[in-house]
Amino acid sequence: MRSPITAFRLRLTDGNQHPVRYLGWALLADLPVTIAVGFLLNALTGTTWPEFPADSLPRILVAMCVFAPIVETFGLAIVIVVLRRFMKRTEYVPLVAALFCAGLHSLAKPLWGIEIFWAFLIFSLCYVTWARKSVWQALGLTALLHALHNLLPLLFLISLRIL
Repeated sequence: MRSPITAFRLRLTDGNQHPVRYLGWALLADLPVTIAVGFLLNALTGTTWPEFPADSLPRILVAMCVFAPIVETFGLAIVIVVLRRFMKRTEYVPLVAALFCAGLHSLAKPLWGIEIFWAFLIFSLCYVTWARKSVWQALGLTALLHALHNLLPLLFLISLRIL
């Protein structure tokens, strides 16, 4: 019998399930860890959540839930393709790609890389898993996963502003 962690990991590498089910599992793997790390970093560093002016919310929503997921997924795909050409142990490609993306995000804000490393590991697993079937499906599902990853915390921050 498989352990729950092994079964969960296998779900994240199974491209033969329905894409909506896969996205649900991937979000379940992504958001609790990413949010917990964000809360922990905020508590340890004394930083606060960003506050968005009400008039900028539509632009922020489009930027974070449409533009960034599409652009960053294409960038992630390029990183993965390059890594696959040069790495002998391709099972580590998602990990190295996530480290690379976290490093790039840390250039903008040092702790941001720590906060989003896990999310990019899940995004990388998503891309690698679905690229076995189709690059377009991998791009679409990874961008959609990234958009949902950004949407849920953004809605939380918006609700804090409203309440």
